[in-house]
Amino acid sequence: MYMLHPGKNYHLFDRFKEYSCVSADLPGLDLLDGKSPALSERIDMQIRRARAMRDWLAMNAHDRKKNTYETDLDEFAKEDPRRFHNSYKETLIDLLWTIPAGTPIFVPSTSMLKKGFFCELGKASAPRVTFNGERSAKDFVYTGRPVVNIKQVDMRLVPPDVLEEKNRNSILTELDFESSEKMLRLFYGSFAIQGDLIQTEINIPSDVFRPADANIINGFTNYLEENLQRLENGVIDPADMLSSFFMAFDEAELRIHARLNSKGVVQVAAKTVAPYLLAFFLAIPEGLATEEIVRELANNNFQVSNSKCEADVETPRLIKERLFDIVSMFGEDQVIDICNRISELKARTGASVKAVLDHVDN
Repeated sequence: MYMLHPGKNYHLFDRFKEYSCVSADLPGLDLLDGKSPALSERIDMQIRRARAMRDWLAMNAHDRKKNTYETDLDEFAKEDPRRFHNSYKETLIDLLWTIPAGTPIFVPSTSMLKKGFFCELGKASAPRVTFNGERSAKDFVYTGRPVVNIKQVDMRLVPPDVLEEKNRNSILTELDFESSEKMLRLFYGSFAIQGDLIQTEINIPSDVFRPADANIINGFTNYLEENLQRLENGVIDPADMLSSFFMAFDEAELRIHARLNSKGVVQVAAKTVAPYLLAFFLAIPEGLATEEIVRELANNNFQVSNSKCEADVETPRLIKERLFDIVSMFGEDQVIDICNRISELKARTGASVKAVLDHVDN
């Protein structure tokens, strides 16, 4: 994940949201659609000119009236590159071209009392977005890359150590793994970092989420995790629930994030598919015949898909295999009992997940 600073004094923040795009704070660029900015004509001169325009914009109102800025690119050919020139150029190329589509971006706001926003980068080859700045920059034209899936977030929820990662002289900052994980929890809730982490988010609309409710979720996830590990080791008999409750699972890095005695979300994370299996049990809607669902699972008569990423076939395959194995290990009667107990939890707390269980006629 990346954090993008929306220009000096955050002057591009509202424009990014309004035009569903992100850009470097470099006005007046003439860039080719469908190609890297590096291939645009006289790109080094263009960046020098853009920085001169930024310098003018940074002046106070009185000085702006007395000064102007150069627009002739030939004038900038005579200059030596300024400090950080390569950094500006690399940021422009990375943001508009190199970073893959779908990469999450966080754009902070000016105050911890306001909202920042997340988004995902659109295709680099898509037509670029051009827009005018605001106020003193109203005559400046900026070139951006389209973004999708914009989601606002209260700045007070953003961990301070994440904001501290911003490089003082950088427009674009790539967050480290730990910070990326924290921000992905805010953005997606449910997500997977390939080879590292799987997380599912449970929405709790009830005004009070009790420690006892958290214990149920934690205990059942522990139970799933221990039995997944037993299956990996070739053990076909299920674990004892009491022993599972006290297991630590250091290698699986099983974690739960919750705000007790309040409404909000509970997030369960691990390096295995245990969070996804938990999401399946929570996704069973009220009114469906539990016995019929369990029978279909026991007969391996079901499908799993990732509607957010159709190209992902490996994760659904693994979930299906492990879900079938768990049902076979537990037996139909125990799975039905688990489903009924989770139904009681959902009725008490209103707990829900993004996973959807659909009945499809064969």
